[in-house]
Amino acid sequence: MAAHHLLRPRAPTIFDQTRNLSDLVEAIISLLNTLNPQNPRPQCFVSCPLNQFSPYLSPGLVNEVINRQTNPKRALFFFNWASNPSPNPQNYSHSRSCYAAITDLLLSRSLFSVAASILEKSGNFSDFFVSRFVKASGDRGNLKGAVFWFHRAKSIGDGNCLYSYNALLGVLVRANKMSLARSIFNQMLNDGIVKPDVSAY
Repeated sequence: MAAHHLLRPRAPTIFDQTRNLSDLVEAIISLLNTLNPQNPRPQCFVSCPLNQFSPYLSPGLVNEVINRQTNPKRALFFFNWASNPSPNPQNYSHSRSCYAAITDLLLSRSLFSVAASILEKSGNFSDFFVSRFVKASGDRGNLKGAVFWFHRAKSIGDGNCLYSYNALLGVLVRANKMSLARSIFNQMLNDGIVKPDVSAY
């Protein structure tokens, strides 16, 4: 009788029906949608429901959840949980593509300071990412903002900010500020720190 009891099948979990990444993403989004975005931290949420997904964490899964999540606060809640899941059986950590996904989502909602804070705290505030701030500012017609972020990129690391130069040149050309774009391009050549690539030309 005891042996029979030990062989009794366990209660099915959500993963018994999960066959692919799409099913996992749907399950996570469904769970995230139960959150109140104004108060997304109920006591049990961090330690209970999301933890069932820890064994399945991968950059692909995290990117899909962020890209499919329409509410930036819910996406950020998931991103923050996945950055330090407990338990973490796969030793998961965010890839650059995960940081790019959350940055792009936050910038698309004009949450510049939140995106900058995430990148700074994680040590990922690089030219590659700052160029996204430059472009996002320009896409909103905020040329001063684009120039502000460009100067932030120039102050990072060794000053090699090709991505941000290219982003700023693109913003200026789209805004029909050709003389200013030429001036920035000439500065790029004269400084000699950044070598123009095909995109710059």
